[in-house]
Amino acid sequence: MLTAADLEIRAGRLLAVVGRNGAGKSTLLGALSRLDPLRAGTLEGAAAGLVLQRPESQFVADTVEDELSASGASHDVRRAMLERLDLADHAAQSPYRLSGGQQRRLSLGAMRSPTARCSWPTSPATAWTAPRTRPSSPSCGRRPRRDAAWS
Repeated sequence: MLTAADLEIRAGRLLAVVGRNGAGKSTLLGALSRLDPLRAGTLEGAAAGLVLQRPESQFVADTVEDELSASGASHDVRRAMLERLDLADHAAQSPYRLSGGQQRRLSLGAMRSPTARCSWPTSPATAWTAPRTRPSSPSCGRRPRRDAAWS
């Protein structure tokens, strides 16, 4: 259980949440993403997109393209994201039929939609790993990086 947390997350800054098992890291991320209700206190600002360690745990659509559509991305943005994520040839395929690396790219791409203000990988292994890009930190309230899928 997490108690007495007080933090301000600024755009363009790297925030690492570290601690022992049971310290409340996942509770904090669940609260920031609005997936877990607060028992007390308040949160201000936009909800963060949470990227789970197992990408298949967060799929909500029947096809790869529909998964990106669920993020609120327009048709043109979805097509650009599919190309950037190297998933264009799999757009009509079930996300569960993708390889592990493809599933990871899809889950991160869905959370990195143009309308998302923050995205939070739940472990360093889930950091942004799109083809031909380097890993990145969570991003909050800033313009997407130039190499993001919708640029």
